[in-house]
Amino acid sequence: MAELTAESVRREKALPQNPGEFRFPDLKDLREKLEAADISPIEKALTPPAGARGRRPLPRRPMIRAFMAMPILSIENISALRERLMNNPALRDVCGFAGLVPSRPTFSRVFGQLAKMPELLEESWTRGLKELHERLPDLGREVAVDSTSVRTNANPNRDPVSDPEAGLGKKNSARTRGGGEWFFGYKVHATADANHDVPLTLTVTSGNENDMNNLAAPVEKMARAGIRPEFVIADRGYDSKKNSEWLHECGIAPVIHKKKTPSGIHVRGKRKYSLTGTPLCECGRERPFVRTNPDTGERVYGPVEGCERGGKFESFSSCEFPMNVNPESDVRLFGGAIRRDSPEWKKTYAKRWSVERVFSGWKSRGSLEDHSFRGLSRIRLLALLYALADVSARIAEVNKIHAPPMAA
Repeated sequence: MAELTAESVRREKALPQNPGEFRFPDLKDLREKLEAADISPIEKALTPPAGARGRRPLPRRPMIRAFMAMPILSIENISALRERLMNNPALRDVCGFAGLVPSRPTFSRVFGQLAKMPELLEESWTRGLKELHERLPDLGREVAVDSTSVRTNANPNRDPVSDPEAGLGKKNSARTRGGGEWFFGYKVHATADANHDVPLTLTVTSGNENDMNNLAAPVEKMARAGIRPEFVIADRGYDSKKNSEWLHECGIAPVIHKKKTPSGIHVRGKRKYSLTGTPLCECGRERPFVRTNPDTGERVYGPVEGCERGGKFESFSSCEFPMNVNPESDVRLFGGAIRRDSPEWKKTYAKRWSVERVFSGWKSRGSLEDHSFRGLSRIRLLALLYALADVSARIAEVNKIHAPPMAA
């Protein structure tokens, strides 16, 4: 129920009773972004059926649109959202509120209901991705994968812990080069298009979840949206034989940074290789790449010029002879479809920062970094609202570009 105070009544009397009566040009972009998202199934699920007992509920569509506006307008929490609505008639109009703005407990209750329906937001997000894919055919061709930490609004030192679903995790970043940074909360594992910076999937787990276990599920989610990547780009946190071979079997080229070894050398059988999959000669130097055999797909590496051991130990050394490498014999080491030591691999891997830009955008807007929520379901809802807002904003942007010119 709305809070009926003298101040709120005074404010609301100045509002048009029909939200379509006025249009505020200063929030035109926000209106376009909110209208780009299809939230009808969400509204239907949150609205009690006709004839249900009890007081007639307030319309749910304006509240859903207000929640979607939170990440776009950098609104940190529900209290700040309602305060903004009370003080900004343009925002009320864009969201569709007519008359009184619901109370903060009403907003919190609806937010809690929405947190239990993540599949509806994901469905709306998937429909948006399909629409965007029709306009951008290369969407999802190159996909970057990573995770980011989200702290919970709870004290881990209390007994019992007020947020038992959260976990203690460690996340490396540019600010903590070498040591990593400990946090108590959750991880948002996401994929993003490496060329358009559009979020494609996300999963929220406890903070102690290993990144390595969260690669296959996002790829399968993308397939349900009709997006089939050719390249998946990830840092060494996702490096494993299982991940590389699974992607290769799916027809996807894994571009995953390999974990370091103490010696900086990978030993396979009697052969030694650098961490980029380049075979080493007997004196420890990398063999030069010559060509790829078009018939067998094997990569040919030549002898090392001036090798100290080549030719001196004829029965032992093979440095003076070319060497063939079958990339499918060890996809993790050799890179599969893309040779690890090639310029193409380095150029593709550099696009990994696209998902970092998505995370940076989410955190710079405030509420993903400074929020007041606890529990996995609410953190997941918060992340889903950011992703849905990003896709809706991209659809609105593409619609502007492809809009027919206005008649003179």
